[in-house]
Amino acid sequence: MTSPNHPRRLSPLAPPGTLLMRTMALARMMRAKEFNERDAVYMARLRTLPCIGCGRDHAGEAHHVKLSSGVLGKSLAMGRRPADRWSLPHCPDCHRSGPRALHKIGEAPYWQLKRINPLLLCVRLYAAKADPDKMRAIVLATLNGR
Repeated sequence: MTSPNHPRRLSPLAPPGTLLMRTMALARMMRAKEFNERDAVYMARLRTLPCIGCGRDHAGEAHHVKLSSGVLGKSLAMGRRPADRWSLPHCPDCHRSGPRALHKIGEAPYWQLKRINPLLLCVRLYAAKADPDKMRAIVLATLNGR
């Protein structure tokens, strides 16, 4: 018999692995949210900026960067479009139709050729999303700094 001063368990023991399953389910929900974030206003603003590949004003298109980075908390999922915050302005030639277009030569070789870290640029642009002039200045500074 237990004494009245001895502490008692308030709830029954959880089956082994229950806590791990809860955290895994939470992680799956967080990853799904990362890929479903859409921001139409931000994307429209992004398409009015100069092309990050050639500098043509009013790029007209945006590319969703699919590279991953553990430091920036961006994961990679095959066949899924990343959230809109991981997008950069591109003209049609640099994006998909030109001879050295991003979709023709591949993402990693394209960014190495342009000497741009696309994920850091995405973070800087998204942080300035409320100010179109600041976004334009970030793109122009990146183009001039290559």
